Parts: sequence; C-alpha cells; structure tokens
Amino acid sequence: MKKYLFILSIFSLFLTSCDEQEPEIYNGPDLAYFTDGTVANYYVQDVDGSSFDIEVGVTVASDTDRTITVSIDPASTADASQFTIGNTMVIPAGEYIGTVQVFGSYEDVVSGSTLILNLEDVTGSEVATFDNTFSMTFYQFCPFVRDEFLGVYEADEEDFGVYESVATAGEADNEIILSNVWGVSPTTSTRVFLNDNNPSNFVLDFPPYLENYLFDHPTYGPAYIYNGYGTFDACEKVIDMYFQVRVDAGVFPETHITFTKL
Repeated sequence: MKKYLFILSIFSLFLTSCDEQEPEIYNGPDLAYFTDGTVANYYVQDVDGSSFDIEVGVTVASDTDRTITVSIDPASTADASQFTIGNTMVIPAGEYIGTVQVFGSYEDVVSGSTLILNLEDVTGSEVATFDNTFSMTFYQFCPFVRDEFLGVYEADEEDFGVYESVATAGEADNEIILSNVWGVSPTTSTRVFLNDNNPSNFVLDFPPYLENYLFDHPTYGPAYIYNGYGTFDACEKVIDMYFQVRVDAGVFPETHITFTKL
C-alpha cells in the first residue's frame, strides 16, 4: 500500500509544480543577431539560383519592416567575383526572423575561400555583442557520379614515375577497379570505393586487404593493397591515393599515387 501511496504523492507534487510554473516574458532590449550559428560551409552547385540563406533575428517584433545591413569583413578571402549578396534583406513586420541571401558563382568560386559578414544594423534594434559575425566557407560542389570516373587515367606515383591506369566499374554503386596500381601490370585489379557521404570531404575507402589482391611478388609471394586511404575530386576527376603493399614477410613503405583522368 505504501508503494502506491508514494507514487501518487510524487505525481501530486509534479502536478503542483507544473501548475506553479508561469511562462517567462522577455523584457530586455531589442537585440539583433545571427540566430542559426555563426559558421557554415556553402557548397555552390552548378544550378540556377544556388544560394545560402543566413538567418538574422531580433528579440522584439516590430509593426514595420526592418532593414538588415551587413558589411564584408576585410579578413574575407573570397573576392567579389565569387558571390553576390541579395538586394532584399528585411525582417518583415510582425516577424522575428529575416534572411541575408548569398549567391555563389559556380564558375568563379574557389574552394576553401571564406566570406565573413558583420551584422552592422537592423532598423530599430541594437546589434548584440554576441553572434554578430558570420563566416562561411565556399566549396565548388560537383555531385559524385560513379560512371564519370570510369576510363583512362594518368597515374603519377611519387618517387617512381608516370604510367597508365584504367578504371572500370565494380559491383557496388560507388566502387571502381583500377588497373596497373603500383605499376605492376595492366592486368591487375585494385578495388576502391568512392565515399561521398561528407560533401566537404570526398574520401576513398578500401575493402579488407585480403579482398584486395594485387599480384604475386617474385620474392615474397602474394601481395595485397593495405592501409589504403585518400580523397577524390568529383569536379576535376582526380583520385589521390595512399596505401602500403602487404606480403607475408611485412609491408612495403607507403605509396602515394595521384590519378588524373585523361
């Protein structure tokens, strides 16, 4: 009986405490600030109207439209050819949020360049001492299409030389098979997975080394691709690959090959 009474007592306290809580009403100054973070990446696509919206908010709504004014910080590394800022920057009457729209130029944008915006004014509001600067990093974004990576490549192997490699389709949708890796033979097959899960960092994945046989080494026997990693560029069709070759006796020093599609 005590168990049920105890539960009921706690439930009663919960109801009482809920009844006693009242909503808080903001009585502070009318502040303006960037409301959805202050750092972002903008992946500029080759489509009409590609843009990035930056939210600016106020703590008190107004019965008239309010103009948003921003300035470009001198620390920005993106020049004016890479972007334009929308002409209409207002917080509508009765609303708390407005937007600053940035349009990236796909042809001109330099991946890794930054645009830093300072919030200078919102009509009738005071710019907050926090969240008043917004920094975006531009990236030229090309969607990954596996079939665009199939074909003939120039393979430039560091400290070795240049040779030809051919990429064909693997079984998985994002898998390619590269021939002649390590300059061994045009008949060899190396499996590589092109991983585009992170749009700011397209990376290479590899199967377990025993599933990535390379060739029979004349001295050490079966050799495999081991500890592979790297990146790829979906715009330029360049694959930057690092790996070791493993045999029963151990591993060879790391190899770096840049594959550029011809």
